[in-house]
Formats: sequence, structure tokens, C-alpha cells
Amino acid sequence: MFFRKEWENKEEEILSTAIETIEDGIIVIDQYSKVVYVNPAFRAKYNLPNKNDKIEDWLNLCRFYHADGKTLITEEENPINKVLNKYDVEDMEIGFKLPQYPMHFYNIKGKSLYDKKTNQVVGAVFTAHEITKRKATEDDLNKSREDFLNLFEHSPEAMVIHRERVIIYANDAAVRLLKASNVEDLIGKSLMHMFPKDIREETEARMMQALKGDVETKEYKLRALDGSDIYVELNLKKINFQGKPALLSIGRDTSEKNKMMEKIQESEERYRSLFMNHSDAIMTFDEKGNFVSCNPMVDDISGYKPEELVGKPFAPLIIPKDTEKVKEHFLKALQGETQHYECQIKHKDGHIVQLQLTTVPIIIKGRVVGVFGVAKDITEQKEMEEKIKHLAFHDDLTGLPNRKLFTEKLAKSIDNAKKENGKLAVVFLDLDRFKFINDTLGHLAGDELLMKVANRLEGVLSFEDTVSRLGGDEFIILLNNINEIDIDKIGKKILENFQEPFFINEQEIHTTPSIGISMYPDSGADIDTLIKNADIAMYGAKEQGKNNYQFYSNKMNKLIQRKTQIEKGLRNAISKEELYLVYQPQYQLRTKNMTGAEALLRWKHPEWGPISPAEFIPIAEETGLIVSIGEWVIEEALIQLRSWLDQGHFPMRMSINISVRQIREQNIYRFIKKLLQKYNIPAKLICLEITETVLQKRDEAVPVLQKLHSLGICISIDDFGTGFSSLSYLKHFPLDVLKVDKSFVDDISNGQKDYPIIQSIIDLGKNLNLQVIAEGIETEDQLLLLEKMDCDIGQGYYLNKPLSSDDFKIIMP
Repeated sequence: MFFRKEWENKEEEILSTAIETIEDGIIVIDQYSKVVYVNPAFRAKYNLPNKNDKIEDWLNLCRFYHADGKTLITEEENPINKVLNKYDVEDMEIGFKLPQYPMHFYNIKGKSLYDKKTNQVVGAVFTAHEITKRKATEDDLNKSREDFLNLFEHSPEAMVIHRERVIIYANDAAVRLLKASNVEDLIGKSLMHMFPKDIREETEARMMQALKGDVETKEYKLRALDGSDIYVELNLKKINFQGKPALLSIGRDTSEKNKMMEKIQESEERYRSLFMNHSDAIMTFDEKGNFVSCNPMVDDISGYKPEELVGKPFAPLIIPKDTEKVKEHFLKALQGETQHYECQIKHKDGHIVQLQLTTVPIIIKGRVVGVFGVAKDITEQKEMEEKIKHLAFHDDLTGLPNRKLFTEKLAKSIDNAKKENGKLAVVFLDLDRFKFINDTLGHLAGDELLMKVANRLEGVLSFEDTVSRLGGDEFIILLNNINEIDIDKIGKKILENFQEPFFINEQEIHTTPSIGISMYPDSGADIDTLIKNADIAMYGAKEQGKNNYQFYSNKMNKLIQRKTQIEKGLRNAISKEELYLVYQPQYQLRTKNMTGAEALLRWKHPEWGPISPAEFIPIAEETGLIVSIGEWVIEEALIQLRSWLDQGHFPMRMSINISVRQIREQNIYRFIKKLLQKYNIPAKLICLEITETVLQKRDEAVPVLQKLHSLGICISIDDFGTGFSSLSYLKHFPLDVLKVDKSFVDDISNGQKDYPIIQSIIDLGKNLNLQVIAEGIETEDQLLLLEKMDCDIGQGYYLNKPLSSDDFKIIMP
């Protein structure tokens, strides 16, 4: 405290008139950084109290910044610490900040104060000259300079400053525009040398005019430093640069605009080329529907040359039934909506052409001024679809409605009978001795017999009734608005009709029918019940000696008992290990190499012996037992496949049948995925076969099959062509394989109907990038024909019968 007392004794001497009146700040501190004295000018600036003991800690509130006003001064750089450590401060510019006060900038000087006796630092004195206004002015000036340079340098437009036609400054955009390597390439260059000689005089005059006032922007063609031509829209401005008048040339590159115009011209030529050479017919119409232009393909589709159509309306070409539809779509296109639809036109030579049309509004400057049309001839495609559609609803051999169409008709008849309180009958007919005839005389004779039977049955019935072939030698008939007496007459008439022999290849053949009849509503009130009970009644007719008809009655229990027995036996078949699998090899027809196997389920009951899958699988489906049995089949097949792989056999695909009921069970995806992981089976080695009935359950089946397919599992349609398999359904499913039904392969040799049908199915598979497998190959002729048709894979007894796992292992590669 010695220093403080010394200064207090000399206070009057220190506070002399000169110090009292000086505008700069004077601050005295002791060796502890305590403020000892602040002159009046500085006290007033920061509203400090007059008593020194109340300001001694004042500097602790202060923050010292570097001259930029942003960076705090560190302890080492702090002027107070420096001076108290015997380092004087000269002309140090700092930012000085107190709470609740704006920052001020000072130029400060600091001197150490020493004890004369000990020569120790006992304090320091600082003078602070305020430079806040000067700093602000400098900052504004620097910012203005920086803003200009920043704008100049970073402007997207090329900027060149020139004086007396010589470039003295340029930005990066100008370097890029004029194809220079850097700014130095431009500095000192004559700007006039970049202009064509024929306009230099005019350009120089414009520059002189710009020095006197503004001139209009003008586009020039300039020569860049690399010798290329560029188009530039140039604006001249007079400026002061480095204290002297100069011109600022601001250039906007319009080369792209000129290139764009060239591209537009090229685009028009491309459009014309596309228009004239497109494989589809392309037309433009005015708002009234008159042809404005046509490409040559219009002639191919309609028979009319473009010059025959231009200026004429399109309506006369449309067939009458489609005219209103086409006009409606045309009006919607005029309203701005793109349209996709089909219609038919009349060719110049008179035949009908089916078109797929797309009409698009022609919009110019926001207004629809006409319609653009693209027409594709789909006549052949439609004929193919009709063929496929016919296959979906009709039996390919006899042309009769198939089960799908029959059940649809039966559903409508049941609805009508309900409304009118009427009756109808379902008649199930099975040919007696047909298998013997087929085996004895051959498949061709058997097919011809089925066709003749179909014709006779149609001859017996009225136009209101429907006869359908279910498959094999089974027919089913729907009789509408009928009673038991009328049915009795029809039954007798059918039997009498079969008394006449059939002549095939000049050979007399006799066959008789076994007929079962169920009545609505007495024998059932729904489709399945009526068909099932008619089937039961038919078996009743066979038990009565065949060649007769029987009405369904509740007394027909034997068949039901048999089904009950089968169902009961099935419930325990897995646990009793009565079920087993056999494996039928599949071969690539081109190379005859084995490519896979189909796992087939078999059942051998200890008392009843072998039971046909055709008998027990429908019961398993009906009762829901197919789900647990199906899971057993999948796991058993995977276990066997794993065993073969472990034994070093060549990896081949295992085909496994799954039912609609299994797909409905939402856990099939998780079940199969878990098994693949459990047995370490690659998913690509598994192919799941589904029947065409699954296609009708699209909403249920597609998500499940897509998830299975995402694992890498192959999906196949089994018995393709026997059910409902339209193209509209196929496109929604993740399919890999089409499997041609055995019934088509059986009759392929006749060369009349089944040959082109199988060829169509194979072609369809190829077009959809699907593999095609033919099943039921039993003769060399069938095999050779399928090879000729480019069928991919085949299976059947001619190639190899279903084998036990041990026997199959022997023939495996």
C-alpha cells in the first residue's frame, strides 16, 4: 500500500491543469492491477464515480479486443500484464468493451512505474487516444472496396475494365468467357482485336459515346483468345478506376442462346424424322377434329394416304359403335387431359382394324390448339387375347364351357331361381369304360369320342341349358327352370341317345354314361354343394351298375363315409408316418440333362393300402388339413435336398406344390424362410408350384408370392391352360415358370387343336421371359414335338417315373 499513499500525498501535483483538461484517457494502476486514478474525460465517458476507491476494480469488468473488434486479447498479450512485467506498450490499437457500453477503439501507450529505492515495478500509467470514428471510416472504406471487388470478382457476368481500348482489369468470368488461361493473359491486350474488323470502327465510336453517356446494350460476335467465336451481349458503363475515367464492359454470354436456336432447329428436324419414320401411326388434328398432318404409317393402318386425309375429319373412319367414345376422348384431350383407349376403324378395303390410341393435347403458349395422336395396330394382339380368353373359359378339346364358365353361369342361375322361387338341376355325367377305350384305341380315338359325346349332349339340351366338360371323361350340365319330371325325361333321353354307337375311324364304339343329378334347392343352395352332391349321385349311379341316372338323396352315405374315413385317416397320417414323398425327374429337353425334380406326395394306409392323391388331396383341401400336410411336404423335401447336397450331388431345383389354403395362411413366408435358414438351402433351388385358381385370389396371393419371390424362390403356375389364366392376371404375379397341363400334352400328336395351343403357351412364356415346363410326356412323339416347339423342360413317364429318394439318388449327377 506504500504506492497508494505516495500518490495520495501527491494527488494535487498529479492532477494538474494539463491532465484535467486533456481529452485522451489517462489511467493509473498499482502493481496489483487496481485502478488508482482515471482522468475526468475518461470518467465522464464511462460515467465513473469520482472517488478512486470505488473504481479500483473497474478494469476487471473490461474486455480487451484486438483491433478487429472480434478477437479477445489473451493474458500474454494483455497490455496491463505487459507493462507490469516491465514491457512498455507503444501505439497498440485495441477494442475496449464495458458492459452496457458500445465498443470503443483506442490507441494506447503504457509505461511502467518504478520504486526509486528498490527499482521494482509499483504500477503503470496508460494513455488512451480514441480512434473509434477513424476505425469506422476505415472499415466503411474497406468494406466498400471489398464489396466492389467482391461484386466484380464474383459476378457471373464477364467484366472488363479498359482505358483507351486496352484492358487494365478483368474478372474470372471474363477469363472464362474469352478463353484465357488467367487474368494476366488479358491485361494489356487490345480489346478491339477481339471484334471483327468490319465493325471495329463502329464499336470504337460506341465506346467514345459511352464515355459521354449511356449507350444501348448490343450483341456482338467476338473472337476468343483460343480462336473460337463467341456471342456476347455487351453493356458499356463509364466509371472512375484508380482515380481516372475508364469504361466497364459487362458481357453476358449468349453463345448458348444461339446454340439453343440451332438445337431448336435440329430438334425440329429430329421431330420431323421421328414423325415420318415412327413405326406407329402419328397424326395431328385441329380443334375441330380435322387431320392436319399424318406420317406414312397412317397408310399402313387405314389404307389412306396422308394427302387423302389432311383437312378431313377423323370421325368417318371410326366404326359407328365407337364414334361417340372416340369423340368423348378427343374432347377430353382438348381440355388438356392425355387419353389412352382402344377403338376400331374401318380400313379403306373394308376390314376392321383394332387400334390402341393415345391422344395428347398440343399446347402452345398455355393454350390447347389441337390434338396429337399416336395409333398402334393391335389387331393381332387382340386376336391372341381372344384366343387366351377362350382358353380360359372353354375346354380346348370340345369347345365346351370349362369349370370356370360353368360355375359363373350356375351362380347366375341360382340367383335367378332365388328371385323367382324356381328350380334348377346340376347333372354330373361320367363315361363308362372310357379308360378302356382310351387305352385300347389310343388317345386320338379317345379325344374324338369326347368331341362326339359333347355334340350329342348339346343336341339333347335347349339353348337355355349349359353343358361343360370338367376334364377327362367328366361332363356337367346345368338345366334351368326345370322340375323332377322334366329332368327324368332328359335323363332318359340322354341314355337313349347313347344307345346309338359312335363311329371313329370307321370303327363302331359303344359307351354309356353314369349320371348323377342334384336339384336346387332340395339338394343344395350353393354352387359347391350342388356340384358335390351331383358328383356323389353319379357315383351312386355307377354303384347301381352304370348306364343309369340317380338323383341325390341323403341316403347316399357310403361316399360320404369314405370321405369321412379319408379325413380321419389324414389327421393322423403325419404322426403315424404314413405319408412319404417320391421325386419325378425334370429334364432340359434340348440337352436331356436332369435339371430338377418335382416332389410328389403319396399315402400308404396300413389297412387300406395306397390311396390316390386324386382322392385324398381334395379332401385335405376341403378340410384345411392341406396346411399342416403342406408344411410337412415342404420341410421333408428340403431335408431330402439338403441330404443330396451334403452327399456332393449337383445342386438342382426342387419343385413343391402349394395350395390356395397355404397361401392364405400368412405365416407361409416366415415358415419357408426359417426352413431355408435351418437347412442352409439356397432359395434359388426351390420352386413353388401354384394352380391357376390362385390367380383368382390376386389380392390375397400377390403380396405373399412377392415376398417369397423376393427371397429368390422360383414361382411356377401348374396345369397352365386348364383354368382362368388371362394375360390381365398373369402380369400381376411374380412368375418364373409356366407348366403346361398334361391334358394338352396327351393330345399334342393330333396336330389339330392342342399343338397350336401348346405352341401359343410356349410363345407366351417366351414373350413374358418365363420358363416353360411340359408335364405328362409319355411317348417319343410327344417329346419330339415339344423339342420342336422349343419347350424348355419336360417330365413324364417316358423320361422317368416318380422315384423314391434312394432310387432318385442313383440317377442324380
